[in-house]
Amino acid sequence: MRLYNQTNPNRHSRLSFYTFKLVSPPGQGNGAYMEYGVSANDTTPVELGGWLFLVGQAEPWISESDLTTGCVFWKQGVRAARTPADKYEHSPYHVHPQHGSGPISIGGTNSFGFKGSIAHVAIWNRLVSAAEITSIWAGGQADLRGTPMYHSYV
Repeated sequence: MRLYNQTNPNRHSRLSFYTFKLVSPPGQGNGAYMEYGVSANDTTPVELGGWLFLVGQAEPWISESDLTTGCVFWKQGVRAARTPADKYEHSPYHVHPQHGSGPISIGGTNSFGFKGSIAHVAIWNRLVSAAEITSIWAGGQADLRGTPMYHSYV
């Protein structure tokens, strides 16, 4: 999952979820995204100091010829519109998601940091239903109301 900052000239405040190939060439993958002012169904701008509720899901892979499954992305309880680029077998990526030994990094990497707060991280071993996402979104809004959204860093 990625958040591009507002100064990125090509992906202004874009939020996205990707799956990548385990084999060469690395760094290529399929993905779903929402970008305020670009995505037709994204009506919520990313606001400095505001909480974001994000869900990224990798659907089960079926076969090399199946173009029905891929990445699903949710922002603030709204599902991103499905596109050909979110499908595993979308050319030229041809992703076959599978178990790997890659690390999970939350809040940045050794090279790139994140200034903000992260709360309520969950990793599921199954797809979460739309009703479950709506329920978690509603509960999270109530739980985080009044919680400071970021801290000063020196």
